[in-house]
Amino acid sequence: MELTATNDGGSDAESKLDYITVIPLPTAEFSANVTTVNEGESVSFNDLSTNATGWSWTFTGGTPSGSTAQNPTVTYNNAGTYAVELVASNAVGNDTETKTGYITVNEVIIVPVADFTADATSVSEGAQVSFTDLSTNEPTSWSWTFNGGTPASSTAQNPSVVYDNAGTYGVTLLATNSAGGDTEVKTAYITVTSTPSVVELSYSDFEAGWGIWTDGGGDCRRYTKGTYAYGGNDALDIQDNSGVASSFYMTNGEDVQTPGYVQIDVNFFFVAISMDNSNEDFWVQYYDGSTWHTVADFDKGVDFENGTFYEATVTILESAYNFPNNMKIRFMCDASGNRDDVYIDDITITASTSQTSGPIRLLDIQEVGDLLVGNIEEEFTVYPNPAYETLHIASDEVEEVNVMIYNIAGQMVMNITLPAGDDEIDISKLDQGMYVLKIVADDEIFSKKIIKK
Repeated sequence: MELTATNDGGSDAESKLDYITVIPLPTAEFSANVTTVNEGESVSFNDLSTNATGWSWTFTGGTPSGSTAQNPTVTYNNAGTYAVELVASNAVGNDTETKTGYITVNEVIIVPVADFTADATSVSEGAQVSFTDLSTNEPTSWSWTFNGGTPASSTAQNPSVVYDNAGTYGVTLLATNSAGGDTEVKTAYITVTSTPSVVELSYSDFEAGWGIWTDGGGDCRRYTKGTYAYGGNDALDIQDNSGVASSFYMTNGEDVQTPGYVQIDVNFFFVAISMDNSNEDFWVQYYDGSTWHTVADFDKGVDFENGTFYEATVTILESAYNFPNNMKIRFMCDASGNRDDVYIDDITITASTSQTSGPIRLLDIQEVGDLLVGNIEEEFTVYPNPAYETLHIASDEVEEVNVMIYNIAGQMVMNITLPAGDDEIDISKLDQGMYVLKIVADDEIFSKKIIKK
């Protein structure tokens, strides 16, 4: 560049070489080492821009999704076709190059890893089992084999199968896709048990006597008057808390070992009279060949109330108790007096070769009867009435009772103590007329009007 300056006195010239520098705009351009890759592979980009001093990349679908490096490397994890954009810049401006659909990422298909589960692996004969495919790596087809099942095979992803026969069976699954297949075999995966064989060992309604049961002692009796019997007229009555004397039990042992039984069920009906509180109860006990075990405890106010019939089932499992060749069952009262009674009726004892219920001690009680009005009148019969010289008192009491006779003016004219059981009173010296007879047993009073002829 040259400048000449002039005036009246003359002129002067100034020359400056390479004084002005012209910076051109950048031109963006790039390439990649590969433009087609598999999922998870990387691509290296090469800047081909001219006159550029800065770079801003955008990688759709890539990791990272952007960069300011001149020659970045990007990983593509997901199948698809992706664009790449480069903005090349310098001090005087920038230029953008966009390559649409530049990178193609192919899906990588991996051989499946087969696996599965079932909603139940231990079932009874005739039960249905539902299988769920848990295979990974996106299988597209499934081939199942069910030993012992119906159907014996399936191509459904999540099939259901019925097993009709007892046994232990394996299940096989082949899971495949375009890359190959994998097989999962679960040996002895499904256990099918036989439909339980339930055998009735005994049934006792006591209408014809004690049957297979033995009277434990003075606080147990056979009741025959109907009111407190669930079926018919007869039941067994236990009272007080005298240990074995307040119980009845199987006379002879039952072999539950040889047949291979694993469960015993004792079903019975009962009604309680005059039980006072939750400290008064009764037990079902089990004899395992050497020891008595209390397997169920029925508490007043918790499991039952007075005057209502209940049905109960007690389950005893071989997994918890020894099953001998001389098993016995015992019912025992644990009350507080001779007026606290439990009447047991219609006892059914069954055994099974398969476990049908649990837990180890199953106490299943349900109310089955209406409320009864329990009173002492059930225990005494007075005859004849009217009477002339002798008054008979028939009683099921096991202890002595106090008998008092009052005239219509309320005066006591006789006070005697009678032994347990039936007895008679000499009333020959009483004047003719109406009297009130009172019998006191424990804390309860029986009253009845009598006529002396």
